[in-house]
Amino acid sequence: AAHLRAVFNVANGATPDHTTGNSIRQILETLMHFEDPSLGTLDKYLDSGYGGKLNELAYLRMICNDQSHGGNKTYYF
Repeated sequence: AAHLRAVFNVANGATPDHTTGNSIRQILETLMHFEDPSLGTLDKYLDSGYGGKLNELAYLRMICNDQSHGGNKTYYF
């Protein structure tokens, strides 16, 4: 619930912080576990049919990786 709330707040104008990428990653991994746990990784999930329009977000993988592991602080929202 906390991850959903954090992403909701950013989507509605709050400033992203160092935890935003982790929240996005956690939400996507949770969806993956419900939709097809056999995929095993977020990359496979995004590349599958389940990824849908998420693959149109050019920086999604970078945000989920770098921002959830303390990478650079540039935000692409």
